[in-house]
Amino acid sequence: MVAPRIDSIHTVLSTNPALVEGLELGSLEPDVAESAFVVVSAGAFGGRWFERGDVLVCTEGARPGQAVVLVAHGRGRPRLGHQRGQGFTGDRGEPCSSDRWMAAGAVQCIWTRADGQRWLAEEKPALVEPVSDSAFLALLAPIPAAPRATWPGEGTRSREGQSGDAAPMHQLSLFGGGARPARAA
Repeated sequence: MVAPRIDSIHTVLSTNPALVEGLELGSLEPDVAESAFVVVSAGAFGGRWFERGDVLVCTEGARPGQAVVLVAHGRGRPRLGHQRGQGFTGDRGEPCSSDRWMAAGAVQCIWTRADGQRWLAEEKPALVEPVSDSAFLALLAPIPAAPRATWPGEGTRSREGQSGDAAPMHQLSLFGGGARPARAA
């Protein structure tokens, strides 16, 4: 699935203010407005579908496992991801270097349009962390085959030091005597 494309609310207000028309931006505190992002292209993330125009509000300080908005050091578009230890993973579970990305904050609230008009806020949304490709591929990996048993005469050494009719040294004899009876010619 395609992840939603997001952009800062300031960029959206200057390029396409109709996306957030009717949202009371005045009710957002100035520091919260600095950490608000708008979905500019619909997509799925964290087990949820995001529609064009949804607004994500972030708070400072993310804990491991929390959904975050990642912003690039330098040029680049913001994106969704997760905090993982001291690092980050992107929207598809891929590792994101902290040399390139930093967290704008944890996703604390999502504003959506209920009926195309009214704005509804979902506080502390549950956005699950994706299973990484490597973990998924490990589940699909074939199970190693058991070692192949060898039979007398297949290159094993017999008690007499040669291949043939005698039982190999590592084979257990069930009928005593240790060696197989000679074949009748």
